[in-house]
Amino acid sequence: MIYDNFSVINFRDLGTVKTRDGRRLKKNIIFRGGAFNNVDEEDKKILNNFGFKHIFDLRSRQELDRDDFYFIPDNANYHHYAEKIRDEIIEELKKEVKHY
Repeated sequence: MIYDNFSVINFRDLGTVKTRDGRRLKKNIIFRGGAFNNVDEEDKKILNNFGFKHIFDLRSRQELDRDDFYFIPDNANYHHYAEKIRDEIIEELKKEVKHY
């Protein structure tokens, strides 16, 4: 489900996504969206009502430094992973390149 007229760009439930083996993710478990840096007051209430337990931020350090404010829904744990994921991808690519 895509949430139209929402202050978080490209916010959607990934419960409609098929996995590689043809199964589907459960609805209302994993959501994705753009940065939570321009969330309006009405959408803050909506996001708080989702009951998120974790926010995984994949923005770069430069993007984090550029944004003045980042909304974290109530009771959600914030995790920033961009550099870790990027570094893991680079290491994986280095291994793959050696095979060619």
